[in-house]
Amino acid sequence: MTVMSRTINWAQYMYRAMDSRGPELVPGYKEQPYLSFFFLFFVIFGAFFITNLFVGVVISAYNRESERLGKNFLLTDKQKKWVETKILVLKMKPKIAFLRPLSNKLRQKCYDLAEHKYFEVFILVNILINTVVLTIKWPNMSKQTELITERINFYFTAVFTVELIVKLFAYHCRYFIDNWNIFDFLIVVTSLSFVIV
Repeated sequence: MTVMSRTINWAQYMYRAMDSRGPELVPGYKEQPYLSFFFLFFVIFGAFFITNLFVGVVISAYNRESERLGKNFLLTDKQKKWVETKILVLKMKPKIAFLRPLSNKLRQKCYDLAEHKYFEVFILVNILINTVVLTIKWPNMSKQTELITERINFYFTAVFTVELIVKLFAYHCRYFIDNWNIFDFLIVVTSLSFVIV
């Protein structure tokens, strides 16, 4: 029974039982095939089902106790405080501070322009209008409408290029720290490459 409950070489014992004809008799060849059902039942029910049931009860008890005691119940109070502090630090997303340049007057003026709220609003309005203009396309559109939308797109490309230049002068290398600035840079470079092509 121990061999079968561990499911190691249990099939050999099943075949021996099937070949047996009784006590002190020479084994035959599958004389009692119905005994295979007992072995299969024992392996499925005894080895797999009961073991899984036992493991399931242990895991369920562990989860219940860990919920009751808290997520970090195996840690000391000092370790719990350290984990909580670490989680707080990971949740924080500090905003990047772009400092005003001290030496260069041109960079200071560009910084003041880039940080001005009306400049941001102006760029945002241009982005929204550009989005609307980019959606203007229909089958059999006249050449004149195509030309107008193309010229409007040139205007927007120029505005976004000026924004890029102003922010590059204002923030210098720190410009590429912000993901939105990198996105703007890629859009402007792509737009300029299409204009040149």
